[in-house]
Amino acid sequence: MSISWFSVSLLLIVAVIAFIEIFRGIRRGFLPSLLSLGATIPSIMLALLISPGISRGIVTPIFNNFLVPSYLYTYIISWFPSMGPILLAAMQLVGNLLIFLLAFLLCYAGLQLLIHLRIQSAQADTSDDPGYHREKNSFCQRHSTLLGGICGGLCALIISMSITAPFMGAIRVAGDVIDIAEQFEPNLWSMTTLSQEDVDTIKALPKDLPGNVLYELGGKSIFYAAARTQIEGETVFLQEELTHAKAIFQHLPTITMLLNEPANLTSEQLGEMKILQQHFRQLKLCPCVISDYFTACCRAWLNNYIYYGFPRPQVPALTKPLMDDILLACSRGDASTITANISTLLNSYVCILESGLLTTHPTDYPGLLTILENSQMVDQLQTELSSNPSMSHIRVSSIGMKLWPMAMQNQRLTDAKLASLGFYDQVANALNTVHGRGYGSANEKLAVLRTHFDKLVSNFGFFLPKVLSDAITTELMQLSPTENTFTGAQIQEFFQNYS
Repeated sequence: MSISWFSVSLLLIVAVIAFIEIFRGIRRGFLPSLLSLGATIPSIMLALLISPGISRGIVTPIFNNFLVPSYLYTYIISWFPSMGPILLAAMQLVGNLLIFLLAFLLCYAGLQLLIHLRIQSAQADTSDDPGYHREKNSFCQRHSTLLGGICGGLCALIISMSITAPFMGAIRVAGDVIDIAEQFEPNLWSMTTLSQEDVDTIKALPKDLPGNVLYELGGKSIFYAAARTQIEGETVFLQEELTHAKAIFQHLPTITMLLNEPANLTSEQLGEMKILQQHFRQLKLCPCVISDYFTACCRAWLNNYIYYGFPRPQVPALTKPLMDDILLACSRGDASTITANISTLLNSYVCILESGLLTTHPTDYPGLLTILENSQMVDQLQTELSSNPSMSHIRVSSIGMKLWPMAMQNQRLTDAKLASLGFYDQVANALNTVHGRGYGSANEKLAVLRTHFDKLVSNFGFFLPKVLSDAITTELMQLSPTENTFTGAQIQEFFQNYS
């Protein structure tokens, strides 16, 4: 900690407040000063309660009527569509802090006036008051001046904490933002008009002794409660948001290494990825800031480009179609879906990495089959995707379908041989039967088709693992018939797409 011009300014503010409150405490005596001390906490609570509503009532009309129609706002939104709610929330947060100060001072002054009027009307000392002589000889009455001064000093301390809390909190937030920015881009300040000396000065301000003492004594709690805003109807506390954001940026370098070299996955890296996902789910304001960035990032990954140093998540060939579907859904998201989409993407990636597919050769049919049958990867992925409305349409069966050409090769089957045996025609007949019998639900149709398909495969004398059989029937149920009837040629073309 240090003492600078900023410390001197704070000391002058505290000294003025202390002089006024202690003088008033000495002049008024113990009881009125004690009541004034008691009024400080309700004043803080009342100011914290009413300031968000007042801020929204003032800031929202200004935002809608003056900022939204401006050319600058229109230009920003054209590049970053998600910035609108963020700008409004940020303006409301700043307004909330400023209005808190004014509301606290007005509430404190109002309560002081009520106390003064009440004391004058109800606490007048007269010689005919039965308790007058007893009160006059009490310890508090005999030391009223000293105790009044002490109460005034305590009032001054609480008032000073309340007045300086928004400024000290804002300075600490600036320091946290600088730390986050430097973690993301160490050479950031060389790209701006800020010098390193300016940045160091800002980072040193929260360490000034007087302000830091007031902040730690109670100003921190006041700032945490006052620095809040609303976005999409949900209350967001700034300090919680920064805590999660800092944790995420601390783990990003490890995640980047993992994306570059997933084959060298360690349990520590996997743990950090899970921690990052947990912190991201707690964010409320920051997802809106990065939603446009994330959708552009997913579009770049779909085209196999690196985006701002982040390479596409590397997955085994078996799961590449599934990852493409997930990235496509993420690229179409917005601020309202980004939290769920990133969570699904991270959880799916962790699930794939934990399965051990990356360490298995992509043509090792028995090894791949063992992993799919013995691990819970397919079920876990299906549960994860089903829990996200933006991705519930994605089918995990695409993983199993990648085994089809390997299964054919393993049993020395060819497309021509299957066609000559009438396999495709039989599958088409099974589909026509299932669709023609009027089963009630899609799940019922799928169950019946699985029974028909497994029997059909058994009759042809070859074997398909359950994971592949389930994938084939699931994908077949998505087909639409040609001219109201499935044909062998259509089914053959379906299988050729996976060969």
